[in-house]
Amino acid sequence: MNLAAELLHSSRDRAVVDGSDTYSHDQLRNLSLRLGAGLSTDGAISPGTRVVIIAHNSAEFLIAYLAILSAGAIAIPLDPHASDSERARDISLVRPDLIITSSAEWIPEKYRDAISILEFHSSTWRSYLKKKPMTPVERDRHDVAVMMMTAGANFQPRPAMLTHGSMSANLAQAKSAQDLDLTKNDVMLAALPLYHIFGLHVVAGLALSSGASIVISRTFDAIELANLISHRSITIVPGVPVLFDAFIRNTSVTIDLFSSVRLFLSGGAPMRSEVRAQFFETFGAHIAEGYGLTEASPMVSFSRDAQREGDIGIPLQGVDVDIRDSSGAVGLVGDVGQIVVRGDNIFAGYFGEREATSRMLDSNGWLFTGDIGVRNEDGSITLIDRSNDVIVVHGFSVFPSEVENVLIESDLVEQVSVVGALDEKSGESVVAYVDIAGDTRDTSDPQIRRRIENELREFCSSRLSRYKVPSRFEFIDDLNVRASGRPLRKALRSALRNIE
Repeated sequence: MNLAAELLHSSRDRAVVDGSDTYSHDQLRNLSLRLGAGLSTDGAISPGTRVVIIAHNSAEFLIAYLAILSAGAIAIPLDPHASDSERARDISLVRPDLIITSSAEWIPEKYRDAISILEFHSSTWRSYLKKKPMTPVERDRHDVAVMMMTAGANFQPRPAMLTHGSMSANLAQAKSAQDLDLTKNDVMLAALPLYHIFGLHVVAGLALSSGASIVISRTFDAIELANLISHRSITIVPGVPVLFDAFIRNTSVTIDLFSSVRLFLSGGAPMRSEVRAQFFETFGAHIAEGYGLTEASPMVSFSRDAQREGDIGIPLQGVDVDIRDSSGAVGLVGDVGQIVVRGDNIFAGYFGEREATSRMLDSNGWLFTGDIGVRNEDGSITLIDRSNDVIVVHGFSVFPSEVENVLIESDLVEQVSVVGALDEKSGESVVAYVDIAGDTRDTSDPQIRRRIENELREFCSSRLSRYKVPSRFEFIDDLNVRASGRPLRKALRSALRNIE
């Protein structure tokens, strides 16, 4: 098998729209297999080779991704919005043999001469596209197809290994939900980033494997997207909750712009019931909700019409879900516990991280999600809370320890704890509680306080993606810390939300 063979077709039907450029399934297939042939015959990659992709959403991104899979290599999408230090960290973790990118400027300087680079539309790229199309390399279902950066155990970024088998299985599982069983007449909006598993596999993967088409967007502006949806007669609109909230808030977005849409699908973060209700009141359409995580390739459950706060629906066919208490016992209907998942869609582990893998995945194949839920009498699952500390900003995960590890390097900071605060626009925002070091402690003076805030924000901005930079700093003396030295995030988060 090869996942690429499932995503590539010979049909002349439209596959990808990227601005003014349109590609049929046959054109996408030929370009991808030509690029794969060039990379293989030139010795740039071979089965098992790790290849990083750094680019915004584009047809070229998809061509590179499908070429890598076709050659039997491992595709590793990285965030082009990340800071140089974040990209350097991720590259050091995955140890790639090749980086394919739309701009070499996105590659940290220390790696530009150490790792081979292929830029979109370079002379080498163009020469590869003239090669004779290859036949996708046969792979075992257990062979790794994709590595995605995720939090995993202890909330430290690490690469999750998704196999040809797990990703193929999840496509079949998703299609067991009638609304997700796409036809060639469906048109899927691809505004979610392709370097995120939701965009890469739920959007692009599901659409291409079904013979449907995707319309690529590089904006999240509500009115621009609404006009694009209308102009391209898009039938499926996947997004994160803040996108649907933005549609509601923008008075220029009217119901007639969505006349072609048959399914609005939210994921990446819990949907607030008031947003769901307001969306229905404004546009007369329900928002379906999917639940999943990178380690599950990613979809676990689907709710066509959520009726309760946190309703994530029925597990997909082929996906087993249990609710476990703290002792590991399986809960009954109505019992609250950790959501654990098993199925052919479960990942192979974290690259080079056996100990971290063992904390997430047991010997019987059960994946411990870290999310807290309850099973209802109808078999559906209600998500109650995340048992971890991950903050979700505009649908993107921010790991508190990652921000804390940056701030603690500042000479201004003695101790720090980072938590999430509810935010109407972004879902959550990043708040840093800081114990200021030494003689800089006097934060009662507003001018000193503003100066310190600006310095800390600037310090973070040079080391973190913009959405990870704290939007707010709170100054506290002598933060209460755990035995591990980490501040008590849960207590701070609870206090913050009581204030709100």
